[in-house]
Amino acid sequence: MNSRREFLKQTAMFCACVGSVRLCPVPMFAAEDSSKMKLGLVTYNWGLDWNVPSLIANCEKARLSGVELRVDHTHKVTPKLSAEERKTIAKRFADSPITLVGFGTNFNFHSPDPDAVRKNIEGAKEYVLLSKDCGSTGVKVKPDALPKEVEQEKTVAQIARSLRELGQFAAEHGQEIRLEIHGGCAPIPIIKSIIDQVPEKNVGLCWNGSVF
Repeated sequence: MNSRREFLKQTAMFCACVGSVRLCPVPMFAAEDSSKMKLGLVTYNWGLDWNVPSLIANCEKARLSGVELRVDHTHKVTPKLSAEERKTIAKRFADSPITLVGFGTNFNFHSPDPDAVRKNIEGAKEYVLLSKDCGSTGVKVKPDALPKEVEQEKTVAQIARSLRELGQFAAEHGQEIRLEIHGGCAPIPIIKSIIDQVPEKNVGLCWNGSVF
């Protein structure tokens, strides 16, 4: 656990390093009164055992404005859903005051195994299509790790290439790719070295569930 001083130092470094990087605006924060911030929920710990109707009802009771669905939880909103089931999910949220912001996935692109990287890219693309069909705006992915047996620059470049491909695919469907600042790639200089190689404007950074 970082000390308060270290946290402030990291925050300052982040602002200095990526201040010029395009940011991902998210509907859940688009308050009518720009002086107020609206809160949402990422179903990582809270909400992981709720189905979609319960999730919407509980968020409404808590006066939250939006939700990001963490994949593989009880909500069971996955690419396995049929076209009709996806329409039902979209309608449930559209008929409620809760915005479905997107999907939090575990797809990552650091593996030295090209087949593993390809599998993760294609999996993320499936969630991009799901996000579009369900009426949300983006998919969260992870950089995750830096394998010790591979030069850091090579892994960084590999992650960036994966993000470029995903960003281009997502743009075709009106979606965003949100890179979580996570794991072994969390240090700000590493994140900056990744995102600097991704010119796609619909690829942005996400820190602890909050989209910048």
